Amino acid sequence: LPPAEGVLIHLKGPLLAAPAGPEAYVVTVRADQGTLDVVDSAFGEATVGSLGWGHCPRGYALAGQAFASNGFFVCARTDLLPHTFYLGNVVSDGAVLYALAGGTAVATGAAGWDQCPAGKLLGHRFESNGFWLCLQ
Repeated sequence: LPPAEGVLIHLKGPLLAAPAGPEAYVVTVRADQGTLDVVDSAFGEATVGSLGWGHCPRGYALAGQAFASNGFFVCARTDLLPHTFYLGNVVSDGAVLYALAGGTAVATGAAGWDQCPAGKLLGHRFESNGFWLCLQ
């Protein structure tokens, strides 16, 4: 449209709801330095910067954390908090799987890439110090 012109459009019927947003934000901490990734099952994973311990974006809350020099924390969409998340924390090519629920993280043991004991894989950062995230 040329400048200062407009058009009115009428859409019939109900519109589909917009996506609620990414399922989670994952901060992996390696040697006390954090990396923030957004995880969206529809679009995948992307590194987007850094975030301080336990600080979650608006509309997200802490799903679980491992407060350590090579730990992590996960901020989940608030509508998904009743669910259990599983995070594979990969440090120097070795992975430990954690169950995240109610703001806590419980280590369940060693695991291989993208193993989800229940639910579906949401996304991963596939590298020697990466992670994967599942939702039950």
